[in-house]
Amino acid sequence: MKKFLTIFLRFSRNEQLGLVLLFMLVLTVLFAPQFFSPPAAGAFHYDAIVRRIDSLTVAADPPLSPSTQAAVTRQTRTPSTPKTANIPAAQQTYTPFTRDNLSKPVIELNTADTNALRLVRGIGAYFARSIVTYRERLGGYAHIQQLLDLRGVDPDRLAQWMPQLTLDTAMVIKIDLATADEQTLRQHPYIGYYAARGIVHFRTTQGAQACTLHALVENNILNDDAAQRLKPYCEP
Repeated sequence: MKKFLTIFLRFSRNEQLGLVLLFMLVLTVLFAPQFFSPPAAGAFHYDAIVRRIDSLTVAADPPLSPSTQAAVTRQTRTPSTPKTANIPAAQQTYTPFTRDNLSKPVIELNTADTNALRLVRGIGAYFARSIVTYRERLGGYAHIQQLLDLRGVDPDRLAQWMPQLTLDTAMVIKIDLATADEQTLRQHPYIGYYAARGIVHFRTTQGAQACTLHALVENNILNDDAAQRLKPYCEP
C-alpha cells in the first residue's frame, strides 16, 4: 500500500483526480447490478384470469321510452322514392344549343364603324379597317359585292358575311363629272390618275355639258367596266 501511495503521489493533481474517478467508476460497474436487479417474477395464473373474465356480465340496456323508440323508428325507416312530374313522352322535346341560336346583329354597311363591323361573324380588325377605308374612297358602297374588291375577300367569305349585312344606297356620295376637280376624280378607285386628267381635258375642250359616261367611253377615257362601276356614283 505504501508503494502504491508513493507511485500515486508522483502523478500531477489532474492525473490523481482522473485515477480516483476511474476507480469509482469500476466499483460502480461491479456492484450496481446487486442493487438494481428486478424482483423474482411470481407464477402467472392464466386459468384464474380466464375464469374471472368469464364471470363478468354486461348490464342490459335500460328500456327505451316511447318517444325515443318512435324517433329511432323514424330514423331507420326506408326513405320514400322522390316524386317526379308525369310528363307525356310527346312533350319531352328540347332544342339543342348551337351558336346559330344566338341573335346575330344586322349591320348597315355605309354607316357602321369598325367596332360595329366586328360584330359580323368572320370580320376581324383587319377586314373592318379595310371596309371602312375603301368605303371612304368610294363615297359609300352601292352594292355589297363591292367588298370583293378588298384583298383577302373571296365569294365564300362574302357569303358568310352577307346574312348580317344590309345596305342603304341613299348614303352614297355622288360625283358631278362636269364640275368635280381633278384631285377629287383621281381619288376615286374607279377613275384613277390618268382617267382624271383625261376627264378634265375633255371638259376643257368639249365643254362640261358634254362630259357624260357615254362620251368618256366613246373617247376611250374610260372603259366599259369602269363606266358601269361609276354609274351609281355619277349625277344623272
